[in-house]
Amino acid sequence: MKKKKIIVFVFIILFAISTIKVFAYFQTKKTVYNEFKVAKINVGIEENFDNTTWPNDTKKEVMIINYDETPVIVRAMYTEIWKYNDNQISNIVNGTNVVEKKWTENFENNWVYHNGWYYYKKLLNSRESVQLLKSIKLNNELVGSNESYLNGNYELTFYYEAIQPTSKAVKKLWKHDINIENDNINWEF
Repeated sequence: MKKKKIIVFVFIILFAISTIKVFAYFQTKKTVYNEFKVAKINVGIEENFDNTTWPNDTKKEVMIINYDETPVIVRAMYTEIWKYNDNQISNIVNGTNVVEKKWTENFENNWVYHNGWYYYKKLLNSRESVQLLKSIKLNNELVGSNESYLNGNYELTFYYEAIQPTSKAVKKLWKHDINIENDNINWEF
């Protein structure tokens, strides 16, 4: 009887071990990675500049271009610096800028100024560009024969920022509220 109990006990142990081995053999494991593509923002400034006619009417076309597939919201600013003999001189004479800038109709109608920045009132869609400036010209009536301007160096530099087209992003990064309807942006300053 004792022998039967031992044999039964051994068979139970062998059955249990074989079941565990079969279970382990058929068990598989797989790791799955969730990959997400984040939209890229690839925006730049391009300029066509012909300084051969300066200080007369000089072609200086400045454009902001969206090179990528994602629409963006943009803002731009510019700085002007005059230098003569390593000294910075004023852009303003008698309350008027000495360099006349010929802005595009788009810039005049579709951009709004606030605290040093110009905000575009439309989305800049994929592969689109928006031209800001057509040309510049020295205001000869203001400067007359002033050596500082006639022989000085003038720098007009444009800067831009572009972000994803959501009101949440604009609020967080630029601290402004907007409403987007179709491709139009209503800025709330």
